[in-house]
Amino acid sequence: MTRRDARSPRQSRDPLGVTAHTKLLADITGKSVEVGLPPTAKGRSALYLHPLELREAGPARAAGWQPVDALAAHLVTATAPDGLQALGLLSLSALAAQEDRRVLCDLVPPPTALWQALGVTPRPSWTLLVPLIKPREPAAAPPVTAPLSIGLSGLVPITGQVVGGGGRPQAGVRLTAPGLGAPALTDLQGRFRLLVPADARPTHLTAVTRRGEVRLALRPGDLSQTLVIPPPPET
Repeated sequence: MTRRDARSPRQSRDPLGVTAHTKLLADITGKSVEVGLPPTAKGRSALYLHPLELREAGPARAAGWQPVDALAAHLVTATAPDGLQALGLLSLSALAAQEDRRVLCDLVPPPTALWQALGVTPRPSWTLLVPLIKPREPAAAPPVTAPLSIGLSGLVPITGQVVGGGGRPQAGVRLTAPGLGAPALTDLQGRFRLLVPADARPTHLTAVTRRGEVRLALRPGDLSQTLVIPPPPET
C-alpha cells in the first residue's frame, strides 16, 4: 500500500472554505478570528469560528449573489478577559455580519444537544452562513454551418378583392379568418392578402366595415376570391 504524503493536495483541500471564511469574518468584524472552539478559561479578546454543517440555500439570497447551491454554517463564539466584554464583542460581530451582503447571520441559539455533542458548556453565540457557489459555465452554442433560413410552413395565401354595390372596390375593410389572429386590410382598390392554414382553410371571412361585421362566404378550393359586401337594407 502506498503511503500518502502528508502534504498531498487531497489532504490540504478545504472544501468548506473554513480558512477563507475565517479571513472573511475577520475582514467583516476587524477582529482576530481563530478556528475552533474557545478555551474554557477566560483569555484575550478574540472571535472563534467552528465549522458546523452544510445547509440548503432555500430562498436565502443577498443582493448580487449568484445562484447558491448551499450555505456553509459556522458557529461563532467569543472570549475576553470578562464575560461582558466577550458578549459585547460577540454582539458587535453579529451586527457587522448583518450589514455585510456577502454573508447571512443566524441569531437563533443552537440547541443544547449541539453543545453536548461538542463537549462544551453552552455560551452566547451566533451562526455565520456563507454561500458556497458552484461556477456554472454557459453551454457552448453549436457552430452555424448553414445560412439561416426562416419561412412560413403550412400556410397558403388567400387573395382577392372586396367590392360593394355596383362592383365598387371597398378600401379599409378589415378581414379576419376564424382561429387566426393576424387580420388583413384591403387597399385602395379593395385588394387583400391573407395567410391561412393549408390543411384547415376557412369557409368564410369576417369583414369589419363602418356598418359593422359582415360574414363573407369563400368559394371552396379557390385561392383568389371576389367578396361582395351586400348593400345596407332599405328602410
